[in-house]
Formats: sequence, C-alpha cells, structure tokens
Amino acid sequence: MKKSILAAGISLLLVFPGAAAEPTTLNGRMERVEDVLYGETRSGSLTERITSADNLISVSYTHLTLPT
Repeated sequence: MKKSILAAGISLLLVFPGAAAEPTTLNGRMERVEDVLYGETRSGSLTERITSADNLISVSYTHLTLPT
C-alpha cells in the first residue's frame, strides 16, 4: 500500500512538471521527490532513499470505513 502511494506521488510529479526539465532517469526522479519531501537531495543508495521516503509517507487507512 505504501509503495503505491509513493508511486502515485512520483506520477503526479511527472504529470505536473515544474519549471525545470523533467528528469529522465530513476535517480533524477527520486531527486525531485526528495526536493519536495525534504527540501534537498539526500545522499546514499537509491534503495535507502526510496525506503526513507516511503517511511515518511506511510499512511494508515484502517480508520476509514466503507459505506454500507
């Protein structure tokens, strides 16, 4: 579930590009996500950076109920 939220956030960033050119690599896209989340680009492996962003965005939907 968390990965799908992160993927949706990345997709939104790519659908609505800012003034800068759209990144073409996964690393470039992750840098854009980090700029939005942290205000700066982080260092480290791509896997660690994705996990860190995923942990920050973690959302629980258990409190929601479906209409009957």
